[in-house]
Amino acid sequence: MNASIDAWTTLDPVHGFRYEITSRDGSSLIQRKVLIAALDAEQESHRSPDSGQAALTPANYEFLDISPEDGRLMKVDVRPRRKHVMLIQGALFVEAESADLVRIDGELSKRPSFWTRRVRVIREYERLDGVHVPVSMRSTADVLIVGASSFAMTYRYTEINGKTVSEK
Repeated sequence: MNASIDAWTTLDPVHGFRYEITSRDGSSLIQRKVLIAALDAEQESHRSPDSGQAALTPANYEFLDISPEDGRLMKVDVRPRRKHVMLIQGALFVEAESADLVRIDGELSKRPSFWTRRVRVIREYERLDGVHVPVSMRSTADVLIVGASSFAMTYRYTEINGKTVSEK
């Protein structure tokens, strides 16, 4: 089964995270149970007093080995200090010169449900008009009965911090 949605999202300190679905395609079950559920989880994470529970901080992670990945990136191995569905066992990839986070790659430290096993997540980041933001998220999971499942989300920004984002 396949599905996709396009949604306008906003995040501000007054109203928090909000979304409006502008188009839908494919399985309504996948739309509701996966795609809209992901937007709802994002919305809840911004409302929650525990929103810092997944931050890349020493309170949440042990930062282990650092090694060169290629000419411009450094790899930092990370291990979560506890099991949590938002914490990743894996690696951070940062630009050697700026220390900007480019990618997070690893497995969730805790399964999100009984049905979902081994979830691998890759989140990518870029600097747009001087602001460091997420630009994509992909995951693959082994789901009981269903088998391999994949999820992909791309962020496109029209505005960041109240300012129009220039086109690339």
